[in-house]
Amino acid sequence: MKKQKSLSLKRYSRHQSYYRMFIVGCGAFLMAYIFAGIFAPVQNSDAQEVTIHNSASGYYVTITNADNLDLNVDATPVGSIATANDTVNVKTNAPTGYQLYVSASSSNIYNSTDISHSQPYLSPVAGTLDDKKVLGQNTWGFSLDDASTMELASTAIWSGVPDTSTTLISETTGPEYATGVNTQIYYGVNANTTLPSGDYNTTIFYTALAEGVTTPFMQDFTNAECEAMETDTTMKLMDSRNAAIYNIVKAKDGNCWMADNLAISDTTITAADSNINSGSFHIPASSEWNTNDYSQALVHIVTENSTSTISGDAKTPYLGQVYYNWYAATAGAQPVAPTSNVTTSICPKGWRLPENSTETGAKSWSNLMSVYNITTGAELTTTDTAAPQYNLGFSLYYGLWEWDYASEGYQSSNGFFWSSTPSSETYAYSLNYWASGVNLQHYTDKGYGFSIRCVFGDSRTLQDITYMQDINTNICQNTATATSAADIKQLKDNRGKGNNGSDKSGTYGVIKAADGNCWMTDNLNLYNYTISAATSDFDSPSSYTIPAGITATTDWNTNNYQTKKVEVAHGLGQYATQDQSYWGEVFYNWTVAVAKETTEGVTTAPNTSICPKGWTLPTNGDRGVNKSWAKLLDVYGVTTGAQLLTKPLGFIKYYGYWNWYNASEYGQGSSGYFWSGTPSSETNAYYLGYNSGGVNPQDNSSKGYGFSIRCVAR
Repeated sequence: MKKQKSLSLKRYSRHQSYYRMFIVGCGAFLMAYIFAGIFAPVQNSDAQEVTIHNSASGYYVTITNADNLDLNVDATPVGSIATANDTVNVKTNAPTGYQLYVSASSSNIYNSTDISHSQPYLSPVAGTLDDKKVLGQNTWGFSLDDASTMELASTAIWSGVPDTSTTLISETTGPEYATGVNTQIYYGVNANTTLPSGDYNTTIFYTALAEGVTTPFMQDFTNAECEAMETDTTMKLMDSRNAAIYNIVKAKDGNCWMADNLAISDTTITAADSNINSGSFHIPASSEWNTNDYSQALVHIVTENSTSTISGDAKTPYLGQVYYNWYAATAGAQPVAPTSNVTTSICPKGWRLPENSTETGAKSWSNLMSVYNITTGAELTTTDTAAPQYNLGFSLYYGLWEWDYASEGYQSSNGFFWSSTPSSETYAYSLNYWASGVNLQHYTDKGYGFSIRCVFGDSRTLQDITYMQDINTNICQNTATATSAADIKQLKDNRGKGNNGSDKSGTYGVIKAADGNCWMTDNLNLYNYTISAATSDFDSPSSYTIPAGITATTDWNTNNYQTKKVEVAHGLGQYATQDQSYWGEVFYNWTVAVAKETTEGVTTAPNTSICPKGWTLPTNGDRGVNKSWAKLLDVYGVTTGAQLLTKPLGFIKYYGYWNWYNASEYGQGSSGYFWSGTPSSETNAYYLGYNSGGVNPQDNSSKGYGFSIRCVAR
C-alpha cells in the first residue's frame, strides 16, 4: 500500500471580466487508494492559504483548505465506500460577500498507470445538489451533508463534481473578515473489485468569487506591462488553466520570466490559453516512466512516496515539483530533428520556453545567465535577498526524473531546465547547474524529466498560426519583413466571411510590412452576421450585428452615419461597373467600420472596429505615427496608386466605393478608398484614397460613404 501526503498547491479560477469579480482559487488533491487489505485512515496535509488583494478598492478574498485528501478503499465485489472531509474557509471584506464553487480537473478518475484510459475507472455520481443520489459502485462524489453520520450504502446525499463547469456550495451576502466562514465538504468513493488496484487521483478546485476587480492572469499579460516593470522587481500572476499562482520577475535581460517552476498536469490545454498553434494537447497525470520515450508526453510529480534518491525531511522542499519530458514540454513536438527552435510549448498563452541561444538580447538561458554574470550554481541559488539574482527564484537544485533508473535524481545537487532548442532527433538542450558550475549548452535525452520555466513572449511567426485571432505582438515581431507576394500568409477568420453569413471559410492574406506591422492584404468581407467581443476588436457590448448589404438604391442614398450601412458590390447604380471581377467587395459606412450603432457626436477615435480580435483599423497620421496609412506608404516610397499596386501589400486593383450621393457603386477600376479609425469631426472621418496618378493617406470625407476595410495587427 502506498501513502501520499501533499502535492503542490492547486488553485483555480474562471475569469469573466464583465463580472468585475475577485477570483481566487485553492485546491485539494484527491487521492483514492484501492487495494485488497486493511482500511487505513484519511490523512490531510497542513492547510494552505491564498489571498488576493485589490489595492485600488482595499477589498480582498482569502481561501484556505487542506492541500490533499486521501481515501483508502478496501474494494469488495459488492463495493466498498470510503469518505474524507475537507474544511474550506473563505474570508472577504467585500460588502457583497462571496460565492464558493467546486469543480474538478477531471470528473472521471483513472488509475494513475492507465495512461490510455482503457481500464475501468471511477465515474461521477449522477446526483446534483438539487437531486442527490446514492453512491453507486465505481462512482465518486461530494456531499454537504455530514457523511460521517450517514448509512452511506443507502442514503442519497451525493452529487457529482463537474469538470466543465462549477457548482455553488456556499455564499454570503456580506463581508466575513474576522474568522471567515467554514464550509464542510465530504468526498466519497464506492469501489468494487473490477477496478485494478492502484492510485486514482484528480484535482479538486475551490473557487471563491467576491465583487471587486478581476484577477491578473498570465494569459492577459502584455508587452506594455512587462516594459513598465522595473528591473529585478516581481509581481504575481495566475495561470487561468489551473489557477496556479506564479511569481514573475523583470530580469536584467529586459524580459519577464517566471520565478517559479511550471506546475500543471492532467489538464487539456488549447490555443486559447496556451502556447500551441491550434487544437488541443493533453498534459498527462504523473507517472514513473523507465524508458527514453520522446514520442509521447510524460510527467512526473514529486511526492513523499515516489521513487527517489532522497527521502524523509530532505525531500520536503521538493514535494510538488513537476518534471516533463521534452515531448510534454514542447506540447508534442515531433521526435525529429527540427532545424530551429520549437515554437510550441505547454507554457501559458503569450509565454514560451527559453531558447538555448547565446544571441545578445534573445530570450535564452545563455543570455539570462550572462547578464547576471552567473557562472556557478552557488551564485544562482544564493540565499542573499539583496543579490539581484535572488528574485529569479532558483532557490533549489531541483533535480530531475531519470528514466534510466526510474527514479528522481540529483535533487539537492543539480538543476535541469528544458529549452525550446533540439540538438538532434533524440536530444535537446537545457540549462544545467550545480554548486561549482553552470552548463548553458547542456544537451541530453529528450526522455528525461526536467523542470520548466517560461519567459514572456511568443516565439511563433505568422507561418505558425492558423487564425487571424491567434496574432499577438511577439508573433508579428518574430516574422521577417515580406519582400514579395510569396511571403503572404493565409489566415482564417474564425468568424467566417460574408455571403449572408452562411460561408464560414473567411480567409485573408497577412504580411509583415516594412513599417514593422502585420497588415491584411485582402479587404474585409463580413456582413449580415453577428460577431462577438471574444473574437472581434471590441470589448463591449458582448456582440455586434453587421447588417446585410443593400439590394436597392433607396436603402442608402443619404450621408447616413446615424445608422449602420453595408453594401456588397454587384453592379448596383448608374455608375457601377458590370465587370464582375469587382463584384463581391464589401463597402461599410464608418459607423459599421468602428462597430457602433451610430456615430452621432463621435469626434474622437473610439478604438473599436469590426476587425478580428487582435487587429484594428489603421490610424490617421503623418509618417511618424505607427499603424497609420501615412507611415505605411512612406516606408515604401509610394506617391501614386500605380506604385501602390506594385508593392507586396495586396492592393491589386482599384476597388471603388459606395457613393451615397449618387446612390451607386463608384470608381471601380479607377480609385480605391479605405477607412481609418480616426474621425475628423462628427460628420467626417479620415481615409486612404488613391488613383493611378496620386495617393492621399490623410484625406477625410463623410462618414456616410461606403469604403473598404483593411486591418492592422494591434
